[in-house]
Amino acid sequence: MAIAIWIPTLEAVVVLVGTCLLVRKYADFKRTNRFSLAITTLCWFLSFSMIFFIPLDVYIVSQSHHSPTA
Repeated sequence: MAIAIWIPTLEAVVVLVGTCLLVRKYADFKRTNRFSLAITTLCWFLSFSMIFFIPLDVYIVSQSHHSPTA
């Protein structure tokens, strides 16, 4: 059951760091409003997280159907 806690947390941190790096690379901080940067970062984080969390969810559900219940 450790995969249900550590893997999603690690994936969230990786996605957040990657999103922040992408925003830092592509955003113009001098001309862009801080609110727009925050909303863009949040939307990118949510979009990229689906790429990682949906396959993990499918894996966890498929493993729970194969394991015998106590």
